[in-house]
Amino acid sequence: MPLLKQLASPEPDPTVRAEIYEALGRLGQSNALPSLNACLTREEKPNLRATCAIALGRIAAPESKSVLLSALEEQKTAVEQTAILWALGSYQDTAVLSALSAYLARDVDIALRLQAIRSLGRAGNKGAAPVLRGAFAFSSELEEQVAIVRALGQLQDAEAVSLLTIVAQTEEEIWLRFEAVVALGTIRGGDGIATLIALLDDPLPAIQFAAVQGLRERRAQGALPSLLALGQKLAGQIDQPDSPTSSEPLQRRLAQIEIQRELLRTVTELAPAQGLDLYLNMAVQEDLPKTDLAALKLAAERYELRRVALYGLGYTDSTKAEAFLRGPYGLGERDPRLRALSLRSLAVLGFPEAVTVITPYVEDQSLDVRLQAAVALGRLGDPAAVPALLVALTDGSSLVRREAAQSLAYLGATTTIPTLEALADTDPDESVRAAASDSLKLLRNKEQN
Repeated sequence: MPLLKQLASPEPDPTVRAEIYEALGRLGQSNALPSLNACLTREEKPNLRATCAIALGRIAAPESKSVLLSALEEQKTAVEQTAILWALGSYQDTAVLSALSAYLARDVDIALRLQAIRSLGRAGNKGAAPVLRGAFAFSSELEEQVAIVRALGQLQDAEAVSLLTIVAQTEEEIWLRFEAVVALGTIRGGDGIATLIALLDDPLPAIQFAAVQGLRERRAQGALPSLLALGQKLAGQIDQPDSPTSSEPLQRRLAQIEIQRELLRTVTELAPAQGLDLYLNMAVQEDLPKTDLAALKLAAERYELRRVALYGLGYTDSTKAEAFLRGPYGLGERDPRLRALSLRSLAVLGFPEAVTVITPYVEDQSLDVRLQAAVALGRLGDPAAVPALLVALTDGSSLVRREAAQSLAYLGATTTIPTLEALADTDPDESVRAAASDSLKLLRNKEQN
């Protein structure tokens, strides 16, 4: 390996050696272990030894664990100790747990304590949970408390749910409350879902957002009524500031939109059919002023919310959704990205007239729309889409031609084999030729069977 040979030369420049050590760690090469292990004792500069410790942590070889533990026992500089503590976060066993836990003592420097806490969470040894809960009881440092809460979430510590619930509901520090809510969303055991549902009514948008996100992570079907109620409440709070430059109302509105987006994504994953009214409400264009940067920001965020709503409509299995998507706020939109997304959702819905409705869009002025039309027609599984896809094979964009070729294979359109043969031989774009060749294999196989 060239890097190891350069070290063995030896390499005289410490800056170059540091870069080599770092590269060896990122490459994860086990044959670099002897050089990196030796580095911990042979290199004179603390920063080089720290770089080697981090590299060993990235490789995470079992034989390096004892080397790192021995290095930690020696009187090292803070930079080395921090690096070794980080590296030990790659190991789960009891010896590492004991070594990291020792750094949670009150007389240890706060920076080292923080690194030990983070490594305990990253290591994933559930035996660290009681140690962390005990450390939280005696901690007076906000950053340390936040680190412990995050680590408990990483460890999926169900016994921490009661502690996290108290923090989420009563703590004055917003940062710590927020992290407690996030942790409740990651822990699968305990009664955290009830707390997350209750926190949907919290006055702070950050807490509401984390609660919605947590319920999404927990796949909490029982939370749907509360989620839908929050969605309707937010939809009714138009709350547009008289002046778009008024900071407080604008920030509140932006926060509401961010919660709405996360809420729609959550409903789409859990039960999209129940979110129909929310999607329809939020997919309508708001007539917002665009008089300054603040107003433009509000309009941009509202636009992204509409995209999430249009996407969700595709999974509602609803004729109302179909009608909306074919209307002025769907296919009738001037914005090509919204038209393309509406085409996608119509294809997912798969209503009887879908091919007829989507076919004209293979000749739309927008590349995004033509591309989505080619994709959608193939996914619908209706042979009536073949003529439109043959038109798409002549598109000026290689992206559209490639998708059209693939869609013809999805449809099993064996009658298009001669056209695809010509495309595979003569198209100027390699990706189109490859897609045509792949489609030909599938269609010929179908023809033979």
